[in-house]
Amino acid sequence: MKKLMLISMILLLTQVNEMLGQCVADAGPDKVVCCDYAYGVDTNFIGGSPTAFGGTPPYTYIWEAHHVYTLGGYTEILPASWFLNDTTIANPSVINFEDNPPVEFYLTVIDANNTVSKDTVKVDFSIYGYFWGYSGYQIMQGDSVYLWGIQTVLGGIPPFEYLWRPNHGLTDSTTLSGFWAKPDYSTSYYITVTDSAGCVAVGTTSYEVIVIPVSVEEYLSENFKIVLTPNPVDDILTINIEPNNFNFLLLNIYDLSGHIIVNKIIENQTNKIDLNELETGIYLYEMINKRQIVSKGKLVKK
Repeated sequence: MKKLMLISMILLLTQVNEMLGQCVADAGPDKVVCCDYAYGVDTNFIGGSPTAFGGTPPYTYIWEAHHVYTLGGYTEILPASWFLNDTTIANPSVINFEDNPPVEFYLTVIDANNTVSKDTVKVDFSIYGYFWGYSGYQIMQGDSVYLWGIQTVLGGIPPFEYLWRPNHGLTDSTTLSGFWAKPDYSTSYYITVTDSAGCVAVGTTSYEVIVIPVSVEEYLSENFKIVLTPNPVDDILTINIEPNNFNFLLLNIYDLSGHIIVNKIIENQTNKIDLNELETGIYLYEMINKRQIVSKGKLVKK
């Protein structure tokens, strides 16, 4: 028995020595690289760990690709150098992508004794694109609005998981489109998409729901003539109110997320409001008299 065990151990050591004596190339496992048209490629490396072993170091690495790119009647062969930051190192990073994946990379490893070993790896790309889409709504506090039809993220590898943020007031925050929103306060909603490869994309704001508190009655009074000039405004906004039969009015200016940017008491018939520090964009304003909205509209800041 001892003799048999000794023979088995000798055979095992011989096999290990033979394996270690060979130069072995390892291009690593096939993988998916996350990327999109707005932000480029997530940092990702190919190759094994290690990419070469056995034989006699140092090793020479050669990465190659012969990917066929076709657009209409145009055809081009894209080399490995188009995709990788360096085709002569063990673990190059992917720096570019192509919208007709996967791409197959061929690895050649040569050791100090000119022993050659080869391996291949396939790289797929999860590619996202971003699109502008926006819908704005005004509701009274306690009311609901149905949100559907806006998609600001496309691409990726299906199936997908969706998550709307914030999920405040939503009947379903995990569906792409078609759900009710009943926020207690003005809210901006944006979507996060996760594909089957785990690649994540965050869209821009899709829906703005501006909530008017129920404590303020929406009543556009004909008893007041309120003029805001100029509109668009550069720095100083002039507010003229006729007639001058009020104690004071409250001016609220909101951004499109529903946040109050300006909140001022208006006591005079003619008023100058400095908006120089306001960022360029579109805003909403309202004038309130005794808890009633007597004027509202859109204000454009240059």
